[in-house]
Amino acid sequence: MDITLIRFLKSSPTLTKYHLSEQEIDELAVYLRKNCISSKVEEVVRMVEEIISINPALDWKEILEAAAKKIVEYFFPLQGGVYAYYFFHHPDDPLDVR
Repeated sequence: MDITLIRFLKSSPTLTKYHLSEQEIDELAVYLRKNCISSKVEEVVRMVEEIISINPALDWKEILEAAAKKIVEYFFPLQGGVYAYYFFHHPDDPLDVR
């Protein structure tokens, strides 16, 4: 993953303006992996573990209901940002009720 992140950072038009050295790019990649990427991966792993922990002895409807509830609980805090992003980028959308 470090190589992919380093390649991305090196090809970033924003970062190329700052003429970062190889060492600075490496340090930035380590920082991003430790402080940004790893926390998001941990959140996803936690959500998957919660879904996996659903009792397999339940019938399919109950399993799907439990999984849907956990997924909604995970994504609910993001919904405001998703709506804002969508309507900002689709201002002529007929579903926009602004």
